[in-house]
Amino acid sequence: MLPAVDLVVAHKTQSAYRRTTSWESWQRMLELILEARGARVEAWPWR
Repeated sequence: MLPAVDLVVAHKTQSAYRRTTSWESWQRMLELILEARGARVEAWPWR
């Protein structure tokens, strides 16, 4: 939940099929979502 930008992100993978998402992929997906919503962050907290 990201109340500052009025956003909830839910991401699901099928572990039964051995599908996973790396932390780096999750971070990049979140960056792209926030950028698409117009968020301007000079330095992402995880970088």
